[in-house]
Amino acid sequence: MKTTSFHRHRSRRQRLYRILRRTLCIALLGSIMSCSIQNQTDKSDFKAMPEDFSARFYDKPDTLKYHQDNRIHTRSFVKDFAGNENIDFSKPIRITIHNTALFLDFDDTYGKKHVLQFCGQRRRNRFVFYTSTLYLPNDREILVEKHQVGEGMFLLLGGGSSSKSNYQFKILQDE
Repeated sequence: MKTTSFHRHRSRRQRLYRILRRTLCIALLGSIMSCSIQNQTDKSDFKAMPEDFSARFYDKPDTLKYHQDNRIHTRSFVKDFAGNENIDFSKPIRITIHNTALFLDFDDTYGKKHVLQFCGQRRRNRFVFYTSTLYLPNDREILVEKHQVGEGMFLLLGGGSSSKSNYQFKILQDE
């Protein structure tokens, strides 16, 4: 009689382990699949980043409308980096790269000139500064990828978020 209850207890434990192992495998597979990268651009044929680079382009604001409370916001490349709300979009933005420094020149609506300096690293076909990357797809365009990562913990599980914004500009040819 004791042997049968021992076998029953053992089979319940084995069944519980099998269910737990199967659930963990499904959870691991689901978490790996949810972290896949979507819409990757092939950057291998982009132009090499020159030592000294200078270009001018027009930044344009994107209009964002929130449907919950009918607010309208604008988003732009310079607005994201400078944190300045009063950018004059009628004047071109100048970007200059010299060795490991990137300079961003722009005017605000009050006529004041702003120059931002970012330190970064030059890689084969890109310039990396903070969490952003600058590419030259060809002689007429600039592509800036801005990555944002928020990390946190929920209980013992890793929780966080990441996003990427792409800004693509036409270079003014009269320079």
